[in-house]
Amino acid sequence: MDSWEVPSHGVPAQVYDRLERNEPSAREKTQSAHIVPPTERGLEDGGPTDIQELLRSLQNGEDIWQEGIDDDPADEGDGADEQEYAQDRVHEISASGMFCLDGRPDIAETEKLRYLCEAVGETAPRAQIRESAWTGSAEVRRGCAAEPYILVSRGEDFADSFDARFFAKTFPTLFPYGKGGPRQAEECIMDAKGDGPPGFEAEAASQNLALSRNMSLEKWAELVLQRHGGRFAAHPVFAFLVFNIGVRSRNRRVSMGSVRKKNFPEVERIVRSLTAARLENAKVELEASGKTTDKDVNQLLRNLSLYGHRQPMSRESRLTMRRKIKSLIIRYGIPAIWFTLNPNDITNPVKLRLAAYRFREPSEAEAFLTSLDQVHKRVRLAISDPLSSAIFFHREVSLFFKHYVKTGEESVFGRISQYFGAVETNERGALHVHGLLWLQGNMHLSSLLTDIQRENQAAYRDRVMEYIDSVFTEDLDLEAFATVRAERSVTSDISSFLRNREQFAAVFEEEANFCAGATQIHTHSPTCVKYSIHGRGRKRLPCRFGAPWKLVDKTSMTEDGVLQIRRSHGLVNRWNKAMAVGLRHNHDISFIATKCKGLALVFYLTNYATKVEDPVWKRAAAAKELIQVLGNEVVQDHSNDGLGKAECDGRENRTRQFLMRVANRVFTERALSQVEVVAYLQGYSTEYASTNAWAFLNVCTLYWHVFR
Repeated sequence: MDSWEVPSHGVPAQVYDRLERNEPSAREKTQSAHIVPPTERGLEDGGPTDIQELLRSLQNGEDIWQEGIDDDPADEGDGADEQEYAQDRVHEISASGMFCLDGRPDIAETEKLRYLCEAVGETAPRAQIRESAWTGSAEVRRGCAAEPYILVSRGEDFADSFDARFFAKTFPTLFPYGKGGPRQAEECIMDAKGDGPPGFEAEAASQNLALSRNMSLEKWAELVLQRHGGRFAAHPVFAFLVFNIGVRSRNRRVSMGSVRKKNFPEVERIVRSLTAARLENAKVELEASGKTTDKDVNQLLRNLSLYGHRQPMSRESRLTMRRKIKSLIIRYGIPAIWFTLNPNDITNPVKLRLAAYRFREPSEAEAFLTSLDQVHKRVRLAISDPLSSAIFFHREVSLFFKHYVKTGEESVFGRISQYFGAVETNERGALHVHGLLWLQGNMHLSSLLTDIQRENQAAYRDRVMEYIDSVFTEDLDLEAFATVRAERSVTSDISSFLRNREQFAAVFEEEANFCAGATQIHTHSPTCVKYSIHGRGRKRLPCRFGAPWKLVDKTSMTEDGVLQIRRSHGLVNRWNKAMAVGLRHNHDISFIATKCKGLALVFYLTNYATKVEDPVWKRAAAAKELIQVLGNEVVQDHSNDGLGKAECDGRENRTRQFLMRVANRVFTERALSQVEVVAYLQGYSTEYASTNAWAFLNVCTLYWHVFR
């Protein structure tokens, strides 16, 4: 091919002609809306979408085109920039099997049958197998097919998780030298015994050396995930396997402790009486109403909750957060401010720089960052390393509470006394936080709207309006935003403004308006109408958020006693000027007193901030499946087995093993993103609170103490 015929994107024509754009359907988009708006991602804004057309398309089953990554071949990078991603990493889960997982190989039907014949032990004649070569544990075969395939041979025995070389056996690409892991006792003892003189001193020294190199699984995972190069953090299985090993270890400890409880004989009786039919009926009831009339199943679920209290990111941990929020409400009154932070991990320059430096040397990283001239390259870099996403998120949120909230001091919100934030993940796997703020001395906040309506409270009413306008904003100047946007993006460097305090104060309002226009504009998407398409939103606006909102000339009280904030744009989400300039990403902030039925709203916000993603009916379904798999093993009565009490109540107890296996299935077969798992292994918390010392009291005991 001549030089003038080489395409600008560097992709061969045979490959480029076969590319197909994989766009999610409209129904799928209703379940996974992107929090980061297209303008903040660096994409072109396709303009507003009419909500009625959107609803009509969903009802007809059509897909809705949304602006995404530019697929114009003229805008693609040259071939040199693409060489780094041309060679995909080979992982254990995608390197085994007979067919290529990314495409459909050209393999004859006879070759497939021959492969299946060899797999069941009937080896075909060697004369039919041609061009066989061994590389490690994988045999490359061509046979009679036009394309070669890989036949992986891993051995016949399962690796023992207690083996010191378990991780080296499981992940040969991560441990190319065949050794490594949290426990190195056996290797150290053998090395010390081989090199040192025989005797008691040498053996004692070798044991001390071995113990000094051993560490807990979580601590070892925290260290290896931070390794330069990112091969551990970017591996699609490693972090999940470590997390699941920890889950099973905690469940094993809980199960051994539950055997010694006084109510364990009652639990044994319940487990022996359970059947698959009873559990199926209970599952149907729980899925329909959240409750079941079967008392034995309720007792079984209460025992399974003991395992959940020890597991991170479980249903019980979310409910514990909910209790903490309610206790803060009892102690300090109704919270004043509700907020949501969605740190932009796609185009933020700090996040991109962190990811680039984790995979490359400093000089190479700087050169690579300068080559990120296209949107899809920045997105690919941003999602390549879940560890940098976790570090970036918790850095952003920690600095927010430190410099914006500033408990007990003057802040952009006034004087805040307490705060609580709960970390969640969206459908994309990114982290965000919902939180509540308590104003100092806000015990009468529930009667605020009534107090400011009194005739002799004009001065107090003016002070409240002034505070609301200083913290909450629904204004936007589109012309000023378009002028600044033509010059730079929201992720551009503004260090020149920050060096001069007077200059920064002069351009603060303009910069805040620009950031709000780039990150706070509401765009109608299938998420807006995901309730309307099921017929539940016919009596209200198609957009479940109520957009576009009514314009308001001035912050004031309505005749119905509702406080309205000044609004000059119908599609801008409520925002804060200081947060917009400093955070430069999408956020939501609301004054709870401006809503009707404040107590009902606080109850809703408390439940929304701690959404439970693990319904109880799934636990009943897991118990039913194990009952069917184990059969009569679970219902055997151990009281007449002739075993000793310690042996019967310990490791050989079938009821204990059944509960542990149900818990293992429940807490390892749930939807968790890789960013969530990596953040947990790094020791990051799933909640932020100004109070760290929590005491859990029994409500009945407290009631009788007060009564007496």
